[in-house]
Amino acid sequence: MIKSKLFLFIGLLLTVVIISCKSKTEENTNTPTAADVTSVENTVTNFSDAIAAADTTTLQKLVSPDFVLLDEGKDFDYALMIQQIKTLKKMGTMIRKPQMFKTVIHNDIAWTYYQVSVNYLTQQQKSINLSLLESAVLEKNNDGWSIVMMTTSPQPMK
Repeated sequence: MIKSKLFLFIGLLLTVVIISCKSKTEENTNTPTAADVTSVENTVTNFSDAIAAADTTTLQKLVSPDFVLLDEGKDFDYALMIQQIKTLKKMGTMIRKPQMFKTVIHNDIAWTYYQVSVNYLTQQQKSINLSLLESAVLEKNNDGWSIVMMTTSPQPMK
């Protein structure tokens, strides 16, 4: 009787250990590669460059169909974002430089936050410098990574 309970206990313990090891192995196979991280960060950088250039063709390729931008408490869908970008483009030129990325990837979802240095030059040659903190959520699809949501907020200039 005691032997059978001991064998049952050892059998259950062994089953738990095997399942635990299997879970750890599956976790390790989902570890993002450096190429995944680079691809996510390149997508965000390309998006930033496309915003500065008002390149709607590139922007359309980089965002998901249900994209939303949260900018200082206001939400913009893709169409409204494009309208705002075109308005800014008519009033001057912009250079955006994303840097200092912190990126996490889990399976087909990635999130990243980073700083952006912005220089906006008006048609009157007035230079406006901004420092932003942005974050993005991306999903992986057959074509690569698509931006689902982006947030942006101003930061004090350094």
